[in-house]
Amino acid sequence: VSTQSTWEAVVSTQSTWEAVVSTQSTWEAVVSTQSTWDQVEDFVNKTTNFKKHVLSLIDLQGRQAEVIEQQKTRALGLSNEVEIEVDTRKRQERQMATQLEQYQAELDRLVKEFDSLQRVERKQQTFLQKMQKGL
Repeated sequence: VSTQSTWEAVVSTQSTWEAVVSTQSTWEAVVSTQSTWDQVEDFVNKTTNFKKHVLSLIDLQGRQAEVIEQQKTRALGLSNEVEIEVDTRKRQERQMATQLEQYQAELDRLVKEFDSLQRVERKQQTFLQKMQKGL
């Protein structure tokens, strides 16, 4: 009886040991599964944060693109204004050149008239001096 009891105790101990090993294996599986879930959750959180950062960058890039487009439009408008101003100044320069030519022609005419009047005056002065000497 004692051998049989010992054998039963050994078998019972083996069953208990198998149960412990099975429980340990199950626990390791649970721990491993929990670790995997933690890693998955960490990955999902990192991916979500990355997505937020990417969306933020895309939004920032979109706003910067709008600012750039506004600046390009402004620059184009300023460029057009410069071209108009250049054309206006060229037109004004031509008008001033024409006016200068007219003034120069008027000056030349007045200088000739003045020279002519001076000659007439000299002739009259000479004539008057002759008349006064002759009297």
